[in-house]
Amino acid sequence: MQMTKTYRLYLLRSQKVFIFGAPSAFLCGWLLVTGIVIWQGGLLPKGDDAPPTIFLILFGLVVVCLMWYAVLPYPYRIEVQENGGITFVSLINRRHVTPSEIESIQPDPRSQFGFLVIKYSRGKIRILNQFDNFHEFILYLKTSNPSIKLRGC
Repeated sequence: MQMTKTYRLYLLRSQKVFIFGAPSAFLCGWLLVTGIVIWQGGLLPKGDDAPPTIFLILFGLVVVCLMWYAVLPYPYRIEVQENGGITFVSLINRRHVTPSEIESIQPDPRSQFGFLVIKYSRGKIRILNQFDNFHEFILYLKTSNPSIKLRGC
């Protein structure tokens, strides 16, 4: 029987609603405003220079897709298998790495506090620095691969 150690992302309910609900709320608000604009008709200029309604709807959908694209890849669970493999599980994918592949863990330079970048031989994984017992995971990594560069964790 294989044992797996799991580290779960800790978020308050209000944070989950904000992070995952914001794109949906934006879409609903954008569709409501677009619907009012279409229904009223007078809010849009008439004639050839009037923006087509489909562009208003598509703009809102593009913004929502970009918001979801930013949120969905963040892992909500880290699994460490008995054989040493590590799986980062997000809502859209699973990334499998080994401790020997990990080169560094450091704060994400393009965002605010609370985000880390795990750089490994095949790419990068951005995570929220809110996992339960994350210090145990860092200790496991450092024990398995002493060459990992740690900054800000």
